[in-house]
Amino acid sequence: MEGETVIEIGLILEWAWYLNIFAWICALILLVLKLTVQKVDDFTSYGKLQKFSAFDASSRSGRANGSSVSAAADKVSALTVSHKFAFTASYLMCAVWTLQLAATAYYATPNWQFTPPWNAVALFVGAFMLHILRRIYECFFVHKFSPREMPLYNVWLIMAFYVFVIMAPFVDFMYQAAFDPAYLESLWESEVAMVCIPVATLMFLLGQYQQHRAHVILAKLRPSGGDKDQKYYVPHGGWFKYVSSPHYFAETLIYMSFVVFSQGQLISFWLIFIFVAVTMAHQSYHTHKWYHDDKKFGNYPSNRKILIPFVW
Repeated sequence: MEGETVIEIGLILEWAWYLNIFAWICALILLVLKLTVQKVDDFTSYGKLQKFSAFDASSRSGRANGSSVSAAADKVSALTVSHKFAFTASYLMCAVWTLQLAATAYYATPNWQFTPPWNAVALFVGAFMLHILRRIYECFFVHKFSPREMPLYNVWLIMAFYVFVIMAPFVDFMYQAAFDPAYLESLWESEVAMVCIPVATLMFLLGQYQQHRAHVILAKLRPSGGDKDQKYYVPHGGWFKYVSSPHYFAETLIYMSFVVFSQGQLISFWLIFIFVAVTMAHQSYHTHKWYHDDKKFGNYPSNRKILIPFVW
């Protein structure tokens, strides 16, 4: 019976690992469609870049006599929620899911025939929970959300992203513990680890600080109207001195810190980072373009880069 248990757990972990990789490859394929097909990009945009919106009735009425695809898109996009609800609910769900997954894995430990990498899991879960709790705090006490409403399907996409972001490293760490325990030892004991762990910690904390700082600066641009203020203003201060979207650069830095922590050896961290980095680059490019195209921002600083200070 014990041998059968080992084989069963090994097969489950192996299948879970392949499904995890497959899910992120599918996510990257969808991202490629967003980058290459304009209608897909329009359909999945949000905030100031949002094209399909119940808030902007004129954009929908202009397509009233269009194709059946456009009509269907309008019907789907008419199901909306506020940006505040969308992001707050997503982060709260993520926090509950993270704790539930960690608790389930911990209490299932006696049934496993290998030692789970609790040091690595605890460090990752702790760091990610810090990130999510900060975002929840900002949703309640910092952000002044756009009055535009977000299509409900975008909320499901955001939630799906966080479900798999948390699940992927869990599966990868457990898979490595079962099939390559030497790698997990190297996470803490190798010479590379002595460099990667402090560098990853610095990147993570810097990203957290700068993203929060950027969110505070953006929130202060709407001090009077709050959530009802429909105007946009040019942000100044912090990393806004160098790029149009420092909060997106900070987000990229946070997910890059996970890759560095894993010494670049976990495929799931790479796939997540690539997805986040490309998404942030896409959002930053169009945000930068939006600032320059809008005639209200004729004095927009010409020396600001798009996403990476002094580079792009």
